[in-house]
Amino acid sequence: MNLGQLTAAGLNVDTSGHVTNSFVAYNDSTKGTVTLGGTAGTTLSNVKAGVANMDAVNVAQLTAAGLAIDTSGHVTNSFVAYDNASKSGVTLGNGTTGAQIHNLVAGTTATDAVNLGQLTAAGLNVDTSGHVTNSFVAYNDSTKGTVTLGGTAGTTLSNVKAGVANMDAVNVAQLTAAGLAIDTSGHVTNSFVAYDNSSKSGVTLGNGTTGAQIHNLVAGTTGTDAVNLQQLTDAGITVDTSGHVTNSFVAYDDSSKGTVTFGGGSAGTRLTNVAAGFGNTDAVNVSQLTPVVAGLGGGATIDPKTGVVTGPTYNIQGNTYNNAGDAFKNVDTSLTKLGDQISSLPGGIGLVAQDATTGNITVGALTGGTVVDMTNSSGVARTVTGVAAGNVSQSSVDAINGGQLYGVSSSFATAIGGGAAVNPDGTITQPSFTVGGKTVYNVGDAISNLDTNETNNYSNLQTQITNIAAGGTANAVAYDTSAHDKITLGGTAATATTLLTNLTAGDISSADSTDAVTGGQLYTTNQNVAALQTSVQNIGSTGTTGIAMNGADGKPGSAGPAGATGADAIAMGDSASASGDHAIVIGGGASGTGDGTIAIGGNSSANGKDSIAIGNGATAPADNAVALGANSVADRDNSVSVGSPGNERQITNVAPGTQGTDAVNLNQMNSAVGGIARKAYSGIAAATALTMIPDVDANKTLSIGIGGGTFQGYAATAIGGTARITQNIKLGTHHTTNQVYNRG
Repeated sequence: MNLGQLTAAGLNVDTSGHVTNSFVAYNDSTKGTVTLGGTAGTTLSNVKAGVANMDAVNVAQLTAAGLAIDTSGHVTNSFVAYDNASKSGVTLGNGTTGAQIHNLVAGTTATDAVNLGQLTAAGLNVDTSGHVTNSFVAYNDSTKGTVTLGGTAGTTLSNVKAGVANMDAVNVAQLTAAGLAIDTSGHVTNSFVAYDNSSKSGVTLGNGTTGAQIHNLVAGTTGTDAVNLQQLTDAGITVDTSGHVTNSFVAYDDSSKGTVTFGGGSAGTRLTNVAAGFGNTDAVNVSQLTPVVAGLGGGATIDPKTGVVTGPTYNIQGNTYNNAGDAFKNVDTSLTKLGDQISSLPGGIGLVAQDATTGNITVGALTGGTVVDMTNSSGVARTVTGVAAGNVSQSSVDAINGGQLYGVSSSFATAIGGGAAVNPDGTITQPSFTVGGKTVYNVGDAISNLDTNETNNYSNLQTQITNIAAGGTANAVAYDTSAHDKITLGGTAATATTLLTNLTAGDISSADSTDAVTGGQLYTTNQNVAALQTSVQNIGSTGTTGIAMNGADGKPGSAGPAGATGADAIAMGDSASASGDHAIVIGGGASGTGDGTIAIGGNSSANGKDSIAIGNGATAPADNAVALGANSVADRDNSVSVGSPGNERQITNVAPGTQGTDAVNLNQMNSAVGGIARKAYSGIAAATALTMIPDVDANKTLSIGIGGGTFQGYAATAIGGTARITQNIKLGTHHTTNQVYNRG
């Protein structure tokens, strides 16, 4: 062997021929041991990463596996290993004191370890020492049929969302919205009205023995709707302060609506304010009957006090008659006899003669006798025809003809009414009158019936007049005269004015309105005028006083007038204050103390410089801040607030942000989170694939394997190998690839 062979084998020789390094050799021919010769050990450098079970591993493989090695080669950490080869347990720490596991990925399957983030996300509270400070609510047993809350005095469930399904819990807001009243201790202070049973056929108000009132009931409009008291009073029912009905309706006797019986007892019931009838079936009033009675003559009258009708008395041919029928019948009989007498006169020039000069005809002018009988020799009455109409007057002795008698009879029949008419024989058809629900067939009975009714009516009226005289309507308002063109409150002799209250607001929408106006309407007008005057007065030539507007009632309210004290400031509203320069304040109690502020809404305030508060009770105390919505608070400079702690609002219809300072909407955030989730899912799948690679067996020095894993639609394949360095040290290397499948 020459030097070239030795140097080729790795031996270093200097120029003097001295060997400057040494070979490593087996201890003996068994080749079972190699002892390195360094006194403090020997470093093996440039060791290639081992791949087979019996290969040496280098430091890079150990550090890649997680082992920490300092510059002196000392291992500064430890691996976590199974307690034994059964791999059934891992004991952390030194066996007596436990150890924390950091950077633990959130568990996803039933046997995965969970990290603190998962527990706190589930609602568990943990203090800085790791102690749990609250408790979970769990089912009583695996049937999940019962949950018993653990508070000794019960447990309050807060932040309960409004239930929508049959089995959902309901919150207090839902109960109060349904009308239930709950005090600050959670006690219900009122009750619902419920059906008596599941048939929903009845509802019993009150406690079952004492009834209950229903207030604020809307007027019924259909047949099965409940009616309120206003509808009954509008229909004419009178109800006292105790709810008792003090008058009665008049109703038909039955559903046929054929008769109405008044309930005034045996004395009947008086109908007042009856309009004059003009139809065949209309009722007539006394004013219509009065001229009929007067037309009968013979002293027929209606007593204006008692209503009693006094019938006529006719004296004809020495006889007295008390009705028109008998009187005219007697007249007819007398005329008939007169005609008969004229007919019985014997002929002769002396009996009937005509004056040759005047042409006048006389009958019996030269003979005695007082009767003219017109009966013929057979005793049959004759008709006297061609009789001219005689003069009808108190002193007239002329004969009247049939036409005149017909006219009298026709006029009489028309006067008495009731369907009376003149027959061809001169008689009058019997009239028919319906008085007080009873049909009578002559004027006497009709008047007698009316007399009875009017007597009763008069008695009732007299009773009412007596009651009125006793003070029943002493305070009635009446026209000054029968002309009905003037009413003086307190009477025409009043010396003091009278106050009209509870007057309905009159129509002021047109110039033609003649309605009276109320004090409230006039007050509103005065306030509007005063507000306009104030607005005009506040517009100064320099504009420094701004515009101040008072309350909705048109004058300074109880909280004080509006004030605009800042330069170019505007204040509108009861007690509104704009003290900042260029401030604009609109709303009762609103204020703007900062320069350039805007406050719109009742009791809103914008106090920060250039701040804006819009909405009732909205406040913007910070500079350049904006508070939008009722009771919103913007208390940070250069911020926009749409709510307050505990009263947050959503901002909806936000367009996707395009610049670095734009707001992003939920779709953008979900997309970003989805990207992170996809990477996390890929990582979990890769980690799972790595765990699937078999470890080197206990009696082997090298293993190579392939593993696979999936998570949330992501798959990974891993290939790797593990080399055993010593009994407790192994070195491994792995590589993974990812795929996506069935992500939907």
